[in-house]
Amino acid sequence: MRTRPIRVLGAIGLSLAGLSTLWGATIDWTGGGGNANWDNAANWNVTSGSDADGIPDGDDDVTFPAAGTYTSGVSLNGADRAANSLTFATITGFTLAGVGNTLDLTSGSVTRQNVTGNEVKQIITCNLNLLPVAGTNTWSISGYRAADNSTLELRGALTRSVPITLTSTTVNGEGALGIWAAGGLGSGDLTLGANASLLFGGVEQTVINPIALVGAGDRHLSAYMPVTLAGGIDIPAGTRLRFGYHNNVQHLLILDAPTTGAGNIELFRGALAINNLNQLTSGNLVMGAANGALILDGVAWSDLMANRSGGWGTGANQFQIGGGARFGARTAPLLIQDSGLDAAGVNTNNYFDRSFGIGAPHQKGGAFYANQPVTLDTDTRFTDCRTIEMAGAGPGFNGTHGTGLVHTITADLSDGGPALRGGVKITASPSTYSEVILAGANTWTGSHGTDANSIGSVVSRHFCGLGGLMTSGNTQPVFTTFASPASLPTGNAGNTAYLSAFNRSGGISGYLVTAAPGGAVYDTGTNLNWAFGSNIQAVLGSTGLTGDSASLEGSNVLIHSDLVGGSQNLSLLVRGGVLELGAAGNPLRFVPVTGNDTNATPITRSQPATTYTDATGTRTLIKRGSGTLILENIAYTTMDGSGDTSGQFLWQIGSGSNAVYDGAVRVPPIGTGDNSNSLENYNISLLGGVLESSGTFSRSLGTAANQVQWPNNTAGGGFSAYGGDLTVDLNNPGPDTFVWATTALFPRVNAPLIFGSATADATVRWSDNINLNNAARTVWVMRGTGTAPEADIQGLLSNGSLVKTGAGVLALSAPNTYAGGTTISDGTLRVANITGSAVGTGDVLINGGTLAGDGIVGLASNAANISFGANGGAISPGPTTAILTVYGNVNFTSAGATSLQIELNDATAGSGYDQLNIFGAVTLADATLNLTWMPGFTPTPGTTFTLIDNDLDDAVAGSFLDLPDGTEYLGGSINWRIDYDGGSGNDVVLTILAPIPEPASAALLALAGAALLRRRRQALPALR
Repeated sequence: MRTRPIRVLGAIGLSLAGLSTLWGATIDWTGGGGNANWDNAANWNVTSGSDADGIPDGDDDVTFPAAGTYTSGVSLNGADRAANSLTFATITGFTLAGVGNTLDLTSGSVTRQNVTGNEVKQIITCNLNLLPVAGTNTWSISGYRAADNSTLELRGALTRSVPITLTSTTVNGEGALGIWAAGGLGSGDLTLGANASLLFGGVEQTVINPIALVGAGDRHLSAYMPVTLAGGIDIPAGTRLRFGYHNNVQHLLILDAPTTGAGNIELFRGALAINNLNQLTSGNLVMGAANGALILDGVAWSDLMANRSGGWGTGANQFQIGGGARFGARTAPLLIQDSGLDAAGVNTNNYFDRSFGIGAPHQKGGAFYANQPVTLDTDTRFTDCRTIEMAGAGPGFNGTHGTGLVHTITADLSDGGPALRGGVKITASPSTYSEVILAGANTWTGSHGTDANSIGSVVSRHFCGLGGLMTSGNTQPVFTTFASPASLPTGNAGNTAYLSAFNRSGGISGYLVTAAPGGAVYDTGTNLNWAFGSNIQAVLGSTGLTGDSASLEGSNVLIHSDLVGGSQNLSLLVRGGVLELGAAGNPLRFVPVTGNDTNATPITRSQPATTYTDATGTRTLIKRGSGTLILENIAYTTMDGSGDTSGQFLWQIGSGSNAVYDGAVRVPPIGTGDNSNSLENYNISLLGGVLESSGTFSRSLGTAANQVQWPNNTAGGGFSAYGGDLTVDLNNPGPDTFVWATTALFPRVNAPLIFGSATADATVRWSDNINLNNAARTVWVMRGTGTAPEADIQGLLSNGSLVKTGAGVLALSAPNTYAGGTTISDGTLRVANITGSAVGTGDVLINGGTLAGDGIVGLASNAANISFGANGGAISPGPTTAILTVYGNVNFTSAGATSLQIELNDATAGSGYDQLNIFGAVTLADATLNLTWMPGFTPTPGTTFTLIDNDLDDAVAGSFLDLPDGTEYLGGSINWRIDYDGGSGNDVVLTILAPIPEPASAALLALAGAALLRRRRQALPALR
């Protein structure tokens, strides 16, 4: 290889290309050397000029022609190389490889010639070093077309001391440079010539390079990965910068520096985020020309409109909203609000008369960049079928009402009547459980639909009918929620129409109504029906807070399958609160249906509702969500209401996940309801939820009608009591013994036994014996509204260990014999036996819950020690005042907070105050003593209360928090002293002291102050 000659510029006035022909050679790649190595002369052919070794170096122009062999691309072969320029001539995509090595480019030009076809890419994975020639040249890239996604991708590092210019040399071509590495533009300015395109991909990055547009025409800026543009952009008048031109929905470009100039900006695809209005030019702003999203980061809509002082239009300082435009918010919620006419005299009711999106699915760092809710409060009149696309992360099935990223439309949505009907469809972007709340008056009169299935050239469609609504997430989950009965569509004018939820490609879609304090009634009548069809999951339900309620009544719920005999599921989701199905004299009717439209005509705004017919397949109703579903008045009918289809229905309470509690299904007291409402003739599958009722539940385990089963290896289920206690006595009358994970259709392996609900007000009395089968078994108890325990296991527990979870109260009433120990992770475990040990003969670990009761822990012959885990917990004798007896040691030591809770009502242990009676060692370890003096009880001075009766000879170790031995509490109406050597010498005793008299003079006040200085006397905060 030759030594690179020195080039002299200046007066000679020759171009760089001319200099290369004077001193270097033009060398074409042939690939005929048997490998792909740059340093193999047999791979090259000198076509003009001369070169000593035939291998390109810094004064040679390199061409990669179509005639070359590129099976393995081209490799720098482990060393740094050099060339004057690169030309890709009529060649399709290939890779110039050499990760970690550097290719010096002397002139810096890269040209693509005569290449056709889509997605053509030349990829350079080695580092590039752009060398200056007399400090005057620029790196020129030309011939790449963004229009056909042809790109020069740089995947290595770039060093340069020259500017970069992207230009075009082909008709309608756009120079496209792809930067696939952080810092891949090096340092210095970047100039975008006419029709140039810059594309970022590979990694998230921040670009500090100033970018300038030179010459008239369009430029394109896109990113496959999130890119922050921190160098500023100059967009002069006569130019247009189109953001997100390349077709990728996840494009996200973030402006973090001012934009100058009077050129135009267009959000084509992807998303553009701005955090300051100085990032917009004084030219025209087009939002969403092809589904582009504008993310306002702390920028108010009103300020954006003020910035666009010319209002709607194509001129300077004006804006346009294109079809599919999306609007997202970051840092603060966004309110889109307009009324009347804008500055240009355009009626703002027309702003959103197009398909549009709320929220943006674009992510940075694995999370939505547009992470705040958007509210649309611009009343809108549709003149055709419109799709509103959601992108968010709502609560879904298992979240809590009012949480997540949920968007709202408070605007009134209408249309122009029969001449200009508008139909509405809600859909979703790639996201997690998108959800929109419709809170305005919705009076459109048109129709919309969706493709539900496609077999060959036959397309089945479902149309919602005039004044109906279509929700279809395709593969993305989407819920449409009505904020109140007033937000239900009212434009069907007596026509048959549907609130339809159909998905062609699976997915999850459906409707929720909002529960309210005091109740909200949603009665759509018989002409506006609910219709559901999805091969994954369709949803009907409610969302609300505990104490809220809603009622669905008076209409048909059509559950669709494409085949007459096909099966289908419908999830009944109650996300908090209560949902009643039907009301007295006004039932909610479940109807199995089939039917679709197979015509090939487009979806039209005047399409009547799809005609449905009766179907014969099975329909499974699945209770989901933590709230309570009440079967008040439901019917299973045919389309005309005359037939009984109850035999086609199955009930499943829960989703089948052991990590999710799916609430309760409440039926009338056992034996008092009709078959539909009581589920008397239905098989009940318990898969994460509970059946709520009162009376005696005495079904057998099985899969037949009027039987019950736990069919899943991981999802449990159980019972809840409302309106009176519910006794559960399975199989035969009297206690049977069930073996956990062995008895068929009884809870299996890791499936918990679940009791209680948010609405439970009484106790489930479990009468059967349970063999825990030598493993740790979980009993999950939800907290209700009553004071009684949510569950009382009266049958004998044996062979294994028990884990108590959930915030509710579980009572154990039998002298249980299991020896593996008991863990209380949450809520309260109440020891309710009076003989034997309710917790068997193993130790008790309190790790976040409370041990309570008036029974016995451990046996004199087999101690059961009590300790605390890292989450702390409490011991609280009683349900009211009681003596809790422990045969074993009690150690309050924990990394978390621990406490002993004592109620006092008179001076008799058990009936008058709580006592912990311990046959073992006591270690208090700064546990908190919580005292509750019952109303009306004022003990006389000298009265003593033995809080801990330590029946052995060992002394109490440690003390309660802030209460060393002999502490006197003088801060309230009841004064007392605590001693840890009271009673027989090792008990914890509280002694009532005389009240301190009110001082009558300063002298008396001084004497009282002196009295406070006695040994170990402290003034403490009032205890509970």
